Amino acid sequence: MLSFEYVETMPDPNIRDLRILILDDDADDRARIRDDLVDLGSADVAVADDPLAALDAMRARTVDVLVTERYLSFVRFLRTSHKRPSSHVPILMVSFRDRQADIH
Repeated sequence: MLSFEYVETMPDPNIRDLRILILDDDADDRARIRDDLVDLGSADVAVADDPLAALDAMRARTVDVLVTERYLSFVRFLRTSHKRPSSHVPILMVSFRDRQADIH
């Protein structure tokens, strides 16, 4: 079960108002994260199964928080590229894995 903690850089501490995007290539993990966020009160949760789908989703709608598991290269892109869809999106990294080889 996920727990939600307010982080100062987030736009609003109320999870019901956050537009959340989950990026994960594993359908079971996406569903688990989505279900936990909905159980915590989130009403606006979108999902993407790869970085390109996430980028399209972020260009199509405002995203307040990105939740991802293993896509460090995508996170680096969001932080450094002038082509990113938003200048600031807080990123919450989660993992159900415990091997270094699982992170890319």
